[in-house]
Amino acid sequence: MSKVIHFLLLARMKVFTLYAYITLLLCCILMNIVGVLGASLRVRLFVCWLWSCLYRLGTLLILQIYVKVEGKENIPDYPCIYISKHQSMLETFVFYGLVSKCCFVMKQELLEKPIFGKTNKFAEAIGVDREKGLSAIKKVLEEGQDRVKNKKLSIIVFPEGTRVAVGEYPKFHRSAMKLATVTGVPVIPVAHNFGVYFGRKKGDFVKPGIARMSFEPAIDPKDYSVSELTDTCYDIINNKTKEFGG
Repeated sequence: MSKVIHFLLLARMKVFTLYAYITLLLCCILMNIVGVLGASLRVRLFVCWLWSCLYRLGTLLILQIYVKVEGKENIPDYPCIYISKHQSMLETFVFYGLVSKCCFVMKQELLEKPIFGKTNKFAEAIGVDREKGLSAIKKVLEEGQDRVKNKKLSIIVFPEGTRVAVGEYPKFHRSAMKLATVTGVPVIPVAHNFGVYFGRKKGDFVKPGIARMSFEPAIDPKDYSVSELTDTCYDIINNKTKEFGG
């Protein structure tokens, strides 16, 4: 019986992986087409929203993972900095379906990949090369101000820098909070337990169930130093994540 269950889990994951790759490829092609044609930011973000919805639909129908979102009332219609826990692929696509106008801070190497990298550039992603130290942080701050003030975009930041396993709570990079203090827009801490249901590494099995995500009340960065803001967000996000069992 255990072998049958193992086979079914593996088969389900293979089907979802194929679905996810096809969905991503089609949306990347669509984004590159509208981007090259000079489509407006609104059109380009619609492609991101479409990808998010299709991916979330596949997660529900194929993997039987339902994403329950709490605190939607804390998602405003103006630019903010969303500071999020990072455990899996789930959170990288859910945001586009929940925050109407947003972009991501991501590793520079992802922006250099064929097709996918160009797609993220058209989606106004901000690349960060941590090997460049202060110059990389300066670039993120400059581009972050442009996204917030000129393009009216919210920015999604994963302050842990990379995906972490369930039960791990590494320190946050302060550059995420520096971005908030420089732009002067509210900070929204985001917690979830996605890693419990969706593995962080390629090939991990998934667990059906109700994954939980919570948008916490906004924080005014003007009331804190960078260090204090970092500690405050760390406590809020990780305490909520532990409450979720993540």
